Amino acid sequence: MDPENIITQIGGFGRYQKIQYALFAVLWVGYGIQAYLSVFLLYTPPFRCAVPNLSNDSYSSQPAGINESIPFEKDQNGHIVYSHCQVFKLDNSSAYVGNGSQLEKVSCRRWVYDQSQRKTSAVTEMNFVCDRKPLISVMNMLYIVGIFLGAYLFGILSDKKGRKVALYVCIVLHLSSALLLYVVNEPISLGFLRMVTGSAGQGIFLSAFILSLEMVSCSKRSTVGLQTGNFFALGEIVVVAVAYGIRDWHLHAFCVAAIILPCLTYWFLIKESPRWLISKGRLEEAKEIFIQMAKMNKSPLPNLEIIETEEKENPVKKVGLKELFKSKILLIRSLIVSFNWAVINMVYYGLMFNAGSLSNNLYESTLLSALVEIPAYTTLIFTMDRWGRKPLFCGSTIFSGLSCIASAFVNIWAKDIKWLSLTLALSGKFAISASYAIAYNMTAELFPTVVRHAALGVSSSAARIGSMVAPYITLANPFDCNLDDVPVELELELIDLQANDLLKKKHREGKLVEFYRCLPDPEFLKLKKFAAGMASVFGTTYGTLLPSEFGNAVPLFLFGAFALTGGLLSLMLPETLGRILPETIEDGENFGRKPRIISNEVYDNKAMNITKME
Repeated sequence: MDPENIITQIGGFGRYQKIQYALFAVLWVGYGIQAYLSVFLLYTPPFRCAVPNLSNDSYSSQPAGINESIPFEKDQNGHIVYSHCQVFKLDNSSAYVGNGSQLEKVSCRRWVYDQSQRKTSAVTEMNFVCDRKPLISVMNMLYIVGIFLGAYLFGILSDKKGRKVALYVCIVLHLSSALLLYVVNEPISLGFLRMVTGSAGQGIFLSAFILSLEMVSCSKRSTVGLQTGNFFALGEIVVVAVAYGIRDWHLHAFCVAAIILPCLTYWFLIKESPRWLISKGRLEEAKEIFIQMAKMNKSPLPNLEIIETEEKENPVKKVGLKELFKSKILLIRSLIVSFNWAVINMVYYGLMFNAGSLSNNLYESTLLSALVEIPAYTTLIFTMDRWGRKPLFCGSTIFSGLSCIASAFVNIWAKDIKWLSLTLALSGKFAISASYAIAYNMTAELFPTVVRHAALGVSSSAARIGSMVAPYITLANPFDCNLDDVPVELELELIDLQANDLLKKKHREGKLVEFYRCLPDPEFLKLKKFAAGMASVFGTTYGTLLPSEFGNAVPLFLFGAFALTGGLLSLMLPETLGRILPETIEDGENFGRKPRIISNEVYDNKAMNITKME
C-alpha cells in the first residue's frame, strides 16, 4: 500500500491536516507581508533640495530666499518645480557664485520630503535620491537575490534533512532579519537583512507548501495549493493596512514582522511529511505520524506493516538533484517549467512596479494590486479540478501576454483613456496571479517525491532570474529619464536640421520636448546625423517614433511576447489533474505518458502500477 492510499483511507483532509494547514497559513501571510513591504520601505515621496543654511526647512513651506537658492526645473509631467538635486553655489561669504543671471549650480546634499503619505521611509532617512537613487534598485535586487538563493539552498536542505528542519531554520532566520530592521540606519545593513529575509521567506513558503501538499490526498491538492495564494494576498493587504496606520518605516517593519513571532513554537507543533520519511526509508517514524493522523481524523487505521514489506521488496533508491537532469524527460519538463516560472515572475513584478500609476494615492494603488489576486485564486478553486491544470495555466499565461500587448497599444494610441489602462493592468495582474498559483501546484505534481522540493527550488530560482530582469525591461526605453533644462536653441537647431514640417508641428505641441531634454548636451551632435539617416529611411525621426509614443510601450510588448511564448511551450507538459503523485524517478518519467504494452504487461500511468493483461 502506497502513501497515497493510506492518506486517502485515514482522511484526505481531516482534522489533522486542517490544524497543520492553519499553522502554515500564518507563515504564508508573513511571506506576503515581506514581499509587499518593499513598496513602503523604499517609497520615494516628492522632494526637493533643502535651502542652504536653513535648518528648519520643510517640503510644505516656502521659506524666504528659496527662489534665490534653488533653481527651477521641469518634472516628468512638464510642471515647473524646484530642483531635486541642485542648488545655486555659495562662496565662503554666503554670496552666490556666477555672472549675472548665469549662477553656478552644485549638487545639494540635504533634501526635504513630502510627508503627507509617509512620515519616513528608508529612502528619506538614508537619502536614496539623486546620485544615490540607484541604491533603491540595489535593495530590491538584494531581496530578489535572497529569494533566488533561498529557493535553491533550502530546497536542497528540505530534501536532505526534511521539510520540518528546513521550515524551522527559515522561521528563525526570517524573524531575526525582519525584526532587526527596527534598528537599521545605513544601507549595507539594510541590504544584507533584506537579502536574508528574502532567502528565509522563500524557504518558508516552499517548505510549508510542500508539507501541505504531501499530507493531503490527491483530490484535495488543488484546493490546498490554491488557498496559499489567498493567504499570500492577505499578507499584502495586511501590510497596506498597517502602513496606513503606522507611517514610520522602522515601527511599520517591526510590527508586521512580529505577526509571525508565535511561529517559533512550530518545532513542537509541525509534523514531518510521512511521504518524505518513507522516501528516506524511515518507516517507523512515518507509521507514528499515520497513527496520529488516523486518531485525530477518527478514521480506521489500515495495515501499515505492508509498507515495510513493500519497502524491503522495493527499497527506496536515494537520489539527489543530479538525477533530475540525468533523465531526458524530466530535464525537458524542468526546462519548460523553469522558463515559465521566469516569465511569470517577469510579468508579475513588471506589473507590480507599475502599481503606483494605478492611482495617485500610494495606499489605493497597492491595495488594488493586492485585491485583484484574491478573485484570481478563488476562481481557480472552483475551476482547476474541473478544467485541469494545463488548459488553465496555458490560458491564463497567454491571456496575460495579450493584456500586456493590448496595454502597449493603449499606451501608444489611447493613453488618455484611464479606465481602459486600469482595466488592462488589473486584467494582466489577475491572469498572471492565476498562472503563479497554478505553477506551484503543477510543478509539485509533475516531479517525484525524491526530488520534488529540489525541483520546485530550481524552478523558483529560475523565477528569480525573471524577477531580476523585470526592472531592467521596464527601463528598456532609453529615454525614460528625469528632465533636465536644455537650451531652447539646441532644440530649434535640431528641428532646423531636419527641415521636417511634421517634426516642427510635434515640437510646437510639446510632444518631443521630453525626448530632447532627456539627452545630455554632447549627444546632440551625434543625434543630428543619426536622426537625418532615420528620417530618410522611415520618413520620420527616431524621436517622433519611439520616445514620444512607442518607447514607453516597448517593455509591455516584451512582457507580452515572453508570456505568449511561455504559454505555448507549456502545452508540451502533461496534465496532472487526478493523477497520483509520482514517488520515484521512474514514476516521474512515466507520469503523463500513455499506457504501454510490454510483453504481457500494461503500464497504467494513472494508477502508478503494473497490471497483468487478462
